[in-house]
Parts: sequence; structure tokens; C-alpha cells
Amino acid sequence: MVKAEDSDAVILRLHEMEGKAVRTRMALDWALVPANALACEIDLLERPLTSNTALMENGMLSVNASAFGLVTVRIG
Repeated sequence: MVKAEDSDAVILRLHEMEGKAVRTRMALDWALVPANALACEIDLLERPLTSNTALMENGMLSVNASAFGLVTVRIG
């Protein structure tokens, strides 16, 4: 987890390591991510992707990950 280059958003990079496409879910601490934060999939240069599967609800992030894929999400 790192801070975004151009804002106070948080950047998460996730890697699927078992070779299975999955819908990943992870709980995030309210101290790191505000309750009303938005989630958006981005590329490695922090530009939004045209297809976004990231969703924040009640402190829980969910996002699709392809087999052995790298997913980058901006929250906030």
C-alpha cells in the first residue's frame, strides 16, 4: 500500500498467485481509508482503466483478479 502521486488516495497492488481467476475481498481499516472512499482500478501509471470491477462497501474492497494477474486499485 502506497500513497498516490497526485492526491491523498491510497494505491493497492494485488497479485493473484494460485492461477485462478477470482473475486477478491479484503477488509481495510477506517484509519487508512475514509468511510465514503471510492475505489477505481488503475494502470501502473495511476490512470483509470475503462473497465472497473473495484468496489468499496463498508470498509470492504472487492475486485476481480485474473489468473496470475496484477490488479492496481486507487482508493479515495
